[in-house]
Amino acid sequence: MRNRRFSGGVDVALAALGGRWRALVLERLTEQPTGFAALRRRIPGISEKMLTAALADLRAAGFVERTEVRQRPLEVRYAVTDDGSRISAALAILRDWGVTHARHHGLTIG
Repeated sequence: MRNRRFSGGVDVALAALGGRWRALVLERLTEQPTGFAALRRRIPGISEKMLTAALADLRAAGFVERTEVRQRPLEVRYAVTDDGSRISAALAILRDWGVTHARHHGLTIG
């Protein structure tokens, strides 16, 4: 990302956040830290492969941290970092807009 010239702040934010799945994963983790399986259940339609990739990308961007809670059997928790919390505020605005838009246009959520 450092070698790229950006057109503005929105361009930087979208490049850092990435695609649809990363945004949804980050939004769910903002609600509460959770493990992989529980997180996957809370995001309809996401495959194990996509969730793994999204978590890796969010960790690399500094938005999510992974903590080993127990080693045997392995149990991990994913949580939002301070940087993740800051971008989550923007996601909350998008979420609220999306809910209102869906309501006004007869779209189904959930």
